[in-house]
Amino acid sequence: VGSFAKYLFAIGLIGAALIAIPIMSASSAYAVADTFGWPAGLSEQPWQAEGFYIVLTASLLVGLAFALLRIDPIKLSFYANVFTGVLAPIMVMYLIVIGNSRRIMGEHKLGWLTNFFLAVTVLVLVAGSVLFFYGLATGQGGS
Repeated sequence: VGSFAKYLFAIGLIGAALIAIPIMSASSAYAVADTFGWPAGLSEQPWQAEGFYIVLTASLLVGLAFALLRIDPIKLSFYANVFTGVLAPIMVMYLIVIGNSRRIMGEHKLGWLTNFFLAVTVLVLVAGSVLFFYGLATGQGGS
């Protein structure tokens, strides 16, 4: 391939991005529709799955707005990952609470070993978040 390798790589990257756009939009629409119990599916007509198509359209429009506003996708990805890292321990704590609720889980509540590892996971996630923000505050990392 030689000197054309960079062009071949660029074409492949652009092709992957063009395939990923509708897939990511549809997967988010499926997830939201499933969460709320809405009818969903690309095989459905828009008036048969209104919520699904509204989420699908909204996600495409948000992506378009980011592109038109020239928001740096690398920084956007960085901040999305920071947001996910901060929310992760909170979500695991909710998982512990729900998993230990006899009212919700009945006889299938979490065992001590699972609780132990989930608690360790929360501690590691919180420590990671604290260290990350400490690094940002002291100028040792981040974007």
